[in-house]
Amino acid sequence: MIKYNITQLSAPDIYDYLKNNENLFVPPFSGRLDLKSYSKKLHKYAVHFCAFDYNRLVGLIACYFNDPTKKIAFISSGSVVKEFQEMGVFSALLSLVRSYGVLNQFNNLQLEVFSENQNAIRIFQKLGFEDFDRKNQIITMELKIGDRGKC
Repeated sequence: MIKYNITQLSAPDIYDYLKNNENLFVPPFSGRLDLKSYSKKLHKYAVHFCAFDYNRLVGLIACYFNDPTKKIAFISSGSVVKEFQEMGVFSALLSLVRSYGVLNQFNNLQLEVFSENQNAIRIFQKLGFEDFDRKNQIITMELKIGDRGKC
């Protein structure tokens, strides 16, 4: 049974998850970033929305809520391990992210995806994300989550 929660993962836990599931990312992390440094950054600055099957981490969205002035949160990493895909895990995690964002008065979620990652783009569009910006091979997508009219 999958349980969802907000849990502060350690940098080694994030590293292990990302390293063990590198094949989920298009293009893979190898050669484009230092996974240990990235894991430390996610540990220190991101909020971790997690899906666990018993004690095994099977889904993770790491999101920065560090721009309260613009009220924009940024999903830095999001994935679900292969055998748990197409079971609504990512959608459930995104629901947690949205709730957290609204509770903390954020209006928008943004993320970046490589244009070659058509599968992820289709999933994000299905979940309500829209193209916001395109630069080279990077597409920035945005999801409105809050009411801009509220103070």
